[in-house]
Amino acid sequence: MGSLALIVRVRALGRRRLTVAATLGFLFIVGADFNGASFLDFNEDYSSMIMATLFAAALLCYVGILSWLAEASWLGGRRTKVHRAAPFSPSRRSGPTRTLVA
Repeated sequence: MGSLALIVRVRALGRRRLTVAATLGFLFIVGADFNGASFLDFNEDYSSMIMATLFAAALLCYVGILSWLAEASWLGGRRTKVHRAAPFSPSRRSGPTRTLVA
């Protein structure tokens, strides 16, 4: 349930990288759950290894989310200037971008 709530919350932020990481973390947790159940039913060692690997991948996704959010909050406290991209410029990202002002 917490993983689904995280997906909803980062989706509201509108940052694709965080949404993808939260969704992958949720899918890795679901996969680890199924492999854990498979280990209990069939008692095969590879199911336990797959479960542990998927859990580690989910943990990596969630640590990535925390570090990206910490980086964003650290940059949010600095003075930033918002530059708008030129209209209809295919070479630049559309929307505002932030750069640090010394």
